[in-house]
Amino acid sequence: PIKTQAWGSLRFYPEWASINKEICPKFNYEKNDTDKIKIVFMQFQKEYNLKNELIFDTLKSISFLENILLAVKDSTREGKEYYDKNKKSSSLGKSLVGWYGNEVHSPALIDWADIVIVIGGSSIGIEVILQNKTLIHPIYLDTNTTLFEYFNAAHCPNSYKELENMLNIIIGGNSLPTLSGAEDLIKEIVYAGKEKFNVPRKYYELFKKL
Repeated sequence: PIKTQAWGSLRFYPEWASINKEICPKFNYEKNDTDKIKIVFMQFQKEYNLKNELIFDTLKSISFLENILLAVKDSTREGKEYYDKNKKSSSLGKSLVGWYGNEVHSPALIDWADIVIVIGGSSIGIEVILQNKTLIHPIYLDTNTTLFEYFNAAHCPNSYKELENMLNIIIGGNSLPTLSGAEDLIKEIVYAGKEKFNVPRKYYELFKKL
């Protein structure tokens, strides 16, 4: 405890996350079709035990689904991408509305989306939970074990077929089963495993003592 303590997450403290979402410029897709399901596919850093070729195969298959709008978001850490979006996006289907970098903010994309697909255990999945959007974390696309599946806080298909079945359920106007562990995951990450408290105030008070 002298060297390492868990104080909670400032980034994903719900009050701040809500303010941050309002600060971010809105994502607007001019040809938005309200009858279509909006999907955001969050890329992640290539080194994090990802099956990068299989990820692109999955992305490509999704882009050819009908009745969806697909937005792809690169990792916020520039230079960590596996793909050249300018070369790869041309091979994707007509459902693709754009492949974005840091010019578009992730909270704004999530706010626009109905479904967010997160890979590699990316922490942006926490933002998806806070915004109460459908979170899908395909576990066949990496070799990690994450808190999303540990807490049952995300829908975790183990194959593309399972993933497509989930998407088709939503495209068909139905909902996926309610997940039991989202609140437990937030408690673990945001509140360091404790009951809810004012995380920024705790940081302030502890630093003030120093």
